Amino acid sequence: MDNRVELQLQFGDDEAIVDELTNFFTPVATPHVWKEEEKAVKAWDTAIVIVLTIVGDWATQRYVLNPLADRAEEWIKGIFSAWGKSKSKRSFNIIVKFGQDADTFEVQVSDTSDQEVLKQVWGYIGQAHQVAQRLLKQGTSLDKIRILPNGTQGLLVIGYEGNQPKYTINLEDGSTLLIPASSPTDEPLDPKGHLWLVEQLIRRLAYLKMLVEKGYSVPGDEIPRLEREIEDETAKLKPR
Repeated sequence: MDNRVELQLQFGDDEAIVDELTNFFTPVATPHVWKEEEKAVKAWDTAIVIVLTIVGDWATQRYVLNPLADRAEEWIKGIFSAWGKSKSKRSFNIIVKFGQDADTFEVQVSDTSDQEVLKQVWGYIGQAHQVAQRLLKQGTSLDKIRILPNGTQGLLVIGYEGNQPKYTINLEDGSTLLIPASSPTDEPLDPKGHLWLVEQLIRRLAYLKMLVEKGYSVPGDEIPRLEREIEDETAKLKPR
């Protein structure tokens, strides 16, 4: 089998935490588990990184992505198993690479522990792949699609040309819109810099929610305020 999946863990992790996820991928890819080297500073948001490399693009949807999406119950069971064995609701960073050369197209689902997003993640990746294939036929070649769960029950989906964010994408209907050159105040908009700002807000929101889940108190209005700010800043990346 040429397809490959790597499950990246932290230095101190027991590889057994991803046993069920390894089994999940076995029908479509050869699994490998590896660990990062020990770090001097421990981070609170130690994600489990999954990188699936699909060799060739012929029938990818039919023979890889659809079968993975159809096994959502088995997939989410593996997620819960990883959470239980690591005693932490770890986030997942999922990357799917289509091809192995320098022109590889990829779909990335940025760090998330949102159960509903994770349950549907293979469907989202399949939809993103279909959007990229349609655009390619129309003469637009994307290098990457990033799916960012934003913590407000929404998804921010960005299409990249090179390392530049160029489009927002609606996965439900497959529509794509150019990111505007200016903000609602008509000030120039730097999409890359603005997306970085949105990501920092999302990370802050995830951190506060993690504190609440662990029983710590946070100011009562802080989470709703951040959610509103994320929605407002996300809207600036979409045409008015």
